[in-house]
Amino acid sequence: MIRRKHTIKITLFLAVLLFMTQGCLGKKETVKLMSAPENRVSCNQALSMGLDGISNNDLGVILDRELLENDQSCWKQLVLKSLDQDRNIPMLHIARAVHAFNANKSENEFSLATHKYFLEIVRGGRVYQKQDQDLMKAYVSFEIKRAKTKNDNRLKRAKLVCKRLDNDLYRKFFL
Repeated sequence: MIRRKHTIKITLFLAVLLFMTQGCLGKKETVKLMSAPENRVSCNQALSMGLDGISNNDLGVILDRELLENDQSCWKQLVLKSLDQDRNIPMLHIARAVHAFNANKSENEFSLATHKYFLEIVRGGRVYQKQDQDLMKAYVSFEIKRAKTKNDNRLKRAKLVCKRLDNDLYRKFFL
């Protein structure tokens, strides 16, 4: 029994000694870590070079930085270009774009931003809530007034997101 205890103590001591020497000895890196990009792309650079060379994550970072620096003009241009190219941008920026491109100021931009906002909700980016329903009413009314024909593309898009998100509102406006 004493011998067994002594053997266990020696084994534990050797295991601890082994772990300590492993930690103290220098190791060679087996995995090369990615380095952070040296040059950050500014909003103006992104606009001038186009969005094709910019990943969605980098685009989100640029948009965040512009909001923090309070550069609304460049942010608006970049968001509009992203919406035109149907790029994936964070929901925060889509929601801000809906307010920034108010229907009274810029109709086409408002329509694009609002459609993208509701499309993200349809895709599961957010839950459809009461304030979204109020926005949906305003958006659908806006598109109905603006449509030149029954087959207007923007009206069709509004109809589709309305049907997917709010059947009662869909019946009220379109049936």
